[in-house]
Amino acid sequence: AYSGGLDSTVLLHCLAHSPLKARVRALHINHGLSALAEHWQQHCLQQAQGWQVPLTVRSVAVNIAGDGLEQAAREARYQEFERCLQSGDVLVLGHHGDDQLETFVQRWLRGSGVQGLAAMRRQRPLAAGQLLRPLLSVYRRELEQYACQNQLRWIEDDSNSDVRLTRNWWRHNGLPPIWQQYPDAKTAALRTVERLQQDADLLTQLLQQQLQPLLSDSCWPGTTASRLNIELLQQ
Repeated sequence: AYSGGLDSTVLLHCLAHSPLKARVRALHINHGLSALAEHWQQHCLQQAQGWQVPLTVRSVAVNIAGDGLEQAAREARYQEFERCLQSGDVLVLGHHGDDQLETFVQRWLRGSGVQGLAAMRRQRPLAAGQLLRPLLSVYRRELEQYACQNQLRWIEDDSNSDVRLTRNWWRHNGLPPIWQQYPDAKTAALRTVERLQQDADLLTQLLQQQLQPLLSDSCWPGTTASRLNIELLQQ
């Protein structure tokens, strides 16, 4: 996915100059939320053309209700991702380590359990394909260094500076003082997320082992393939 921002620009540049280039395609989602949306789209088209990467543009309608603008845009974006993915496709996203820590802190304050605190997974199934986040162990400052060294151009979404949005508040106001006061905290926090992911995977595996003997084939059309056998559960 190529938004034109720093992280997706670095990611696409790496892929476009790798042995995988012949298999790389870019996807730009136009949310239509900014007056600059068309300008960003043109930037992405020109950049992808310069790197000889085919680019598909999809426009989405964002239904701003319920959980707010950020979540609504995410839902619209992921719905389009799912429609675009075919069997065997891998959707590569540019989320980096700082994004991971912001996700972790927000879920921690919501009182999430182990699965929620495990934050973003490096790889998971998505629709008919797979979702991959190869930059989760890389920090934004490292992406900036790479971009400057390779003279890359990227766009800055004006909404990223709006601290009324929860993630932006943590990014600009909440987390920087912590990292400044405790320089090793970032690395330690990412290790915590990785351990929580391992714990969540282990719990899921143990639960599946316990549930498997209690499942039987479902005979009801239009439902899931398996059903929970209550009689066995009560034994």
